[in-house]
Amino acid sequence: NINIPIPPSGHHQTDATKPSRWGSLLDADHPHNGVLFARRSTAAVATSGPNTLGCQQIERERNAGDLTVTNTLPQAHQTVETWQIVNSLKWQASDYLTIKNINSYGQVKQNQAIDLFGVFNPLGTTLKLPSATAPYSTTVAVPTRFVGNFYGSDTSISPPGLESGNQETFTEELQLQGTTPGGTLKWQAGAYFERSAPLSYAGSQSVAGVLCDNPAQYSNFTCTDASIVTGSASPTGSRGYNVGKVNYRNAALYAQANYEITPQFSVDAGIRYTWDKSWGSSQNMSIAYSAATGWNTPTFTCINPNLTYNGGPASCTENYSQTSTAPTWMLGLNYKPIDDILLYAKYARGYRQGSISPIAAIGFKSYEPESVDVYEAGLKASWKGSFPGSFTISGFYNNFRDMQLQVSFLDLNGIAPTLASLPAIVNAGKARIYGLEAEGTLRPFEGFSIQASYAYINTRLERFVRPDLSTQPVGYYDTVASSPIEGSRLPFTPDHKVTVNANYRLPLPDSIGRVTLGATYIYTGTVYYGTDATLNRRVASIFSPSDASYDTSVAPGYSLVNFNIGWANIAQSGLDVQAFMTNAFDKRYYDSRSLSGSRGFTARYYGEPRMYGVKLRYTF
Repeated sequence: NINIPIPPSGHHQTDATKPSRWGSLLDADHPHNGVLFARRSTAAVATSGPNTLGCQQIERERNAGDLTVTNTLPQAHQTVETWQIVNSLKWQASDYLTIKNINSYGQVKQNQAIDLFGVFNPLGTTLKLPSATAPYSTTVAVPTRFVGNFYGSDTSISPPGLESGNQETFTEELQLQGTTPGGTLKWQAGAYFERSAPLSYAGSQSVAGVLCDNPAQYSNFTCTDASIVTGSASPTGSRGYNVGKVNYRNAALYAQANYEITPQFSVDAGIRYTWDKSWGSSQNMSIAYSAATGWNTPTFTCINPNLTYNGGPASCTENYSQTSTAPTWMLGLNYKPIDDILLYAKYARGYRQGSISPIAAIGFKSYEPESVDVYEAGLKASWKGSFPGSFTISGFYNNFRDMQLQVSFLDLNGIAPTLASLPAIVNAGKARIYGLEAEGTLRPFEGFSIQASYAYINTRLERFVRPDLSTQPVGYYDTVASSPIEGSRLPFTPDHKVTVNANYRLPLPDSIGRVTLGATYIYTGTVYYGTDATLNRRVASIFSPSDASYDTSVAPGYSLVNFNIGWANIAQSGLDVQAFMTNAFDKRYYDSRSLSGSRGFTARYYGEPRMYGVKLRYTF
């Protein structure tokens, strides 16, 4: 979502093949269960919550293998429904002017009931709990009526009658493309508009540290607090209700041009001005139980201490808005020493809009824009003959300011009611990214081509400014619990990426159609996910309990192989068929992870296993 004024060649400014506002308000990036993967030493974990229970689960699952996935949530699921209509019109008004219009409308709905960490804690007649002193555990008797029940932990459930995501998006873009006689000046100008609106409130309910028998109890918070089993005098877990709706309105005007000064030398220039607005509302509640009501009668409280719960979520409604505008631009130089070689350099200013996050921490539900300066230089070459091909290489440097970073907040004031720990996006960073990209293609004989690409990315968070909590009202958050670390890599970015793709088109006449065989190899390097101050970076893993070498902050690299067979325009019918197989060798790899240092374990999420299928397309 960084707006660079000049779209890549052949693409318009925003991808109109999908609605631009995807997903849910609860930031559920991982629809599948996490696998409890590693734990801290028992002596080091905190003495509350399902810490030791998680360790016991790892012990149970180790012999079953790393593909064992369990959770306590009844009818765990995630469903996503999307549809979209895209219309593209193009009019060749003259030899020197083309008018193009692209618009789209789409909807996305998401419903889920997921266990974020894949926790499975069946209750027997006794339960081992953490202790602060040696032997760092204690055993309690489980009341008979709860034997066979499950200790629920860290779930995310769509609220009754609502979705976890429910949004519609409309986009409209008008482009004017032209050239002067002789082609020395090529230009494009346009206007872009996007309107994304909620179809209803959407969000999640979270439940942790409770005993539930069925989905209805999860939905209505009529579960029993696990303190009735653990013997704690205070509630063991946490419950929350967080829903919201966000409107987006984005508009922009842009223009770009390429001017050929000489046949060898040309310049690029472009400018864009963007107007962005986000507004919406939220309903955030916390739910608690007490011994006085038998640990099973929920008491609702608005998370915002300035609001009073009055019989329903509407009494906890808050409204927010954020606007941002910015010019962005690009300047580029191109030099062709010979026809088949291009040297280029460019500079661009990019911008990511400020916005709101209705379910973020109180006091931090809006954030300002982020900007980036992009520098790039490279070479493009191609050659013909008996062994034709092409080669591209470029280097780049990106400098980010007012970077939007996610941090977590704690309320340790000791002033009731205590605010639940929540994350928020804040403008607190300065970062740089530099790297190298190379791509080549060879066509050694008729019908066969092989393409290879390599990318190296080096990232660094150069500065992190901790949010100033002294300006918050009394009783609000007073502690930054989890934050990025200066000098660390930026999360979610692999350091290396290699792709090799080979395709062979069978020598068949056009009357039969185009039959192509393809194979792709992909290597993704290590990915940094961040650290948790309450969890050791290196801990014992599910595979090697005696070797504390599992790195909780970095996911290892992995390789995948995909195959495909395509038959296009079968017998001149307009019908295309493609059979595919992804992750053909069923590689086990992780595409993300979650830390839960306060609970004493970390969970990882597997990437997609081997999948195969058939795609059909008809052109008319």
